[in-house]
Amino acid sequence: MPFFSMSRLLAAVVATLLIGLTTGCGTDEGYTEIQVPQGAARVINAIVDSPPLIIEVGTAPAQQLDYSQSSPLSPSLPGLQQLLDVRYPNVNAESDTFVIQGQPLQVETDEELTVLLAGTLDAPQVIQIRNQPTSDIDLTTELELQFVNVATRSTGPVTVQLYLDSAIVAESALDFSASSPLVRVDAGDYRIEARDSSGTLLWDSGIFALAAGTRSIVMMADYFGPGSSNVRGLFVSTEGTVPFPNEELPAGLRIANLTATQGPLTINVRGETFAENILFQSVTDYVELPSGQAAIQVTPFGEPDNILFEDDAFVLQAGTFLTLVTNGLDDQNAARLFGNDLRPIPVRARLRLLNASPTGGRMDFYVVNAGTSIDNQFPRLRLTSSPDSAAANVLALEEGGYDFSVTTEGTKDLRLGPIGITVMGGGIYSIYVTDAAGGGEPLEAVLVDDFTP
Repeated sequence: MPFFSMSRLLAAVVATLLIGLTTGCGTDEGYTEIQVPQGAARVINAIVDSPPLIIEVGTAPAQQLDYSQSSPLSPSLPGLQQLLDVRYPNVNAESDTFVIQGQPLQVETDEELTVLLAGTLDAPQVIQIRNQPTSDIDLTTELELQFVNVATRSTGPVTVQLYLDSAIVAESALDFSASSPLVRVDAGDYRIEARDSSGTLLWDSGIFALAAGTRSIVMMADYFGPGSSNVRGLFVSTEGTVPFPNEELPAGLRIANLTATQGPLTINVRGETFAENILFQSVTDYVELPSGQAAIQVTPFGEPDNILFEDDAFVLQAGTFLTLVTNGLDDQNAARLFGNDLRPIPVRARLRLLNASPTGGRMDFYVVNAGTSIDNQFPRLRLTSSPDSAAANVLALEEGGYDFSVTTEGTKDLRLGPIGITVMGGGIYSIYVTDAAGGGEPLEAVLVDDFTP
């Protein structure tokens, strides 16, 4: 079954966009069928340094889109000018900052409008891609594909090449904000390569299937994952954006040894030693690995036959930085992968908090302005011990100084802190709460990422 089965050119796009409404009773004299023309529109957030954005078009309900996310392709009444507003809440929630305000948009009859928000927060761009239905395509054998480049960090044009087997069947050299014409090809298994102006490979989609009777957009966007490239292709569907299932991007893996009762650890990945002699409360650097399923095994350093934890069902997701967190108590040990988004957002700092104390139970985490008592403050998070699903959480903070404290759940009984921290806009920070060496109290905090020089 093809992976990409998106907007049907006539059967699924035009038929769903042209909504036939009737007046009268159908059988009464003078009955007239009225066809109300329709169009469709969607908005994509490709502003490279944006936090999640609130998108409002006319009187339609507001939508929130994070970076690289798309709204669904939705019906829109043509010929009616509507205003686009784009904003984000400030971290202190006292007001919103407008990125774009009062931008006029108008969908024409039968038109499919894609609105790309690109560039930066300081210099946003509104790119409009307008496509009309195609009347002479064979819905049983053919499809249409279109390419657009909104990657701000690539110097010069990006050349996109569509391969069928080893033959190039379509090619477009796209400057920033440019889009190609619709390309008509037969259904089948394809691959896309993106190259810079010198011919260097930036991104490879891997093999993917395209179904007949579809129209699709491939968006070249900024990439912040492991590997040497800063460009990644994303597939724009009627429901949103998705990565290519077999794209050739590595995963980035690091280890956080938060197991208080075991001492140094060795981590094996896919049967090979990945890292060894990892001290308690140490966090390794990221190392690139091939993406895909991976067996991971944890042993005490120097004791390869003493398996503390193993699982062969881990998935190292392509294009993702991952932290493998180990923790446990005596003979009950665990490990879990957490994804880490390293894209900087200058208008805020991001703080990841994790409870890795197996003896501490549920805790309340406080992050308050420096010098502020927690007596009249609400906790920012309530976390149980990792690897529970609620163990990793990220807070958005304004740049400045804060006090971090931990209490027993539902009380002001201080377990850790206050610890003074300073965060900068665009920074990414993590605090892992652990047992003391050997297990149990007092709780300790491990500050990593941009906390460490």
